[in-house]
Amino acid sequence: VLASEGREAYRALTHGRGFLRDFFAELKGAAGASGGALARLFITGVSPVTLDDVASGFNIARNISLDRRFNGLLGFNLQEMTELFAAFGQDYRAHQGVMQQWYDHYRFAHGVEETVTNSDMALYYLSYLVQEQQPPPELIDANIRIDYGKLRHLVQLDRKLNGSWQRLNRIIADGHIASPLVTSFPAEMLDQSQNFISLLHYFGLLTLSEQTERGDPVLVVPNQTVWQLMYGYIRDALDDVGLFRADIFTIGEKLKDLAWNGEWEPFFDYLSEQIAAQAGMRDYLNGEKMVQGFLLAWLNLNPWFLVLSEQELGGGFVDLYLSPCYTLYPQLNHAWLIELKYLSREKDSPAARQQLIADAKAQL
Repeated sequence: VLASEGREAYRALTHGRGFLRDFFAELKGAAGASGGALARLFITGVSPVTLDDVASGFNIARNISLDRRFNGLLGFNLQEMTELFAAFGQDYRAHQGVMQQWYDHYRFAHGVEETVTNSDMALYYLSYLVQEQQPPPELIDANIRIDYGKLRHLVQLDRKLNGSWQRLNRIIADGHIASPLVTSFPAEMLDQSQNFISLLHYFGLLTLSEQTERGDPVLVVPNQTVWQLMYGYIRDALDDVGLFRADIFTIGEKLKDLAWNGEWEPFFDYLSEQIAAQAGMRDYLNGEKMVQGFLLAWLNLNPWFLVLSEQELGGGFVDLYLSPCYTLYPQLNHAWLIELKYLSREKDSPAARQQLIADAKAQL
């Protein structure tokens, strides 16, 4: 409702005598009355936004979302994955690498070592494997893309990019963010930083790391599927507000040349030309991290590489690493390291450019 109809329609549904609020009040009455129709309730899929907005009509619930005892309730652990594959005559170990990279690493509670695999995506992969005797050519289930596509509204409001877009771009560039997790908050406060980050966690777009930073939990992007979804949010948001519109087919062809022919210049030249032609976009690329997030969003239109950010290689860190997907494309001959340097217009000069290029070459 928030995505398609807006906040006023959502408020009418969840406040006063709104349908959703009344519905939860009926559940409360049925469960709370002596000899009532409902002896016990267990509800899944309730976001922290809805939980807060209907709370006074349903203040009998206990939120177990962050309870460590239930971390593995809605996903498959390693043993379950092994048994599941074996039940269909498959060896999970032969597929464990790609499945963990694309579908695993969800952790929903503090102090939990075990991670779980997304059950929908695991079954999608296994179903294709059983029917076709090979992994699916598209590793992301189309239903996942459609479902998570509804969250695009989080990064824009009234056809303008909001602060959440900046935060998402930063998360994409860094791969993690430290923030406390909020258990509930009203829709009016969705744009506050820790509320937005918490919502990304409850939707499975961020998950808990084993680490903490100054007492706050560190949230990370769990797997490659979620990375792809986030890159799509950045591209779609820029297109929706009319800031940057590039031809997807042309970019795809240039990425194909980069992957198979080793021709990297045409892709970067095309992006540069499009940025120059669409002046509004230049104001958003104000800093190396913003440029990095932008590049990640477009580089990830390719199916041949995993595009990794801030990877430690050979004792140093590289800004972007294009790692070939040898599992699906064993014949690829190229991998790429990309070092980014940012130069503001105020400090731009031929000498400054040459110095940064020299520094980048040395680092590479």
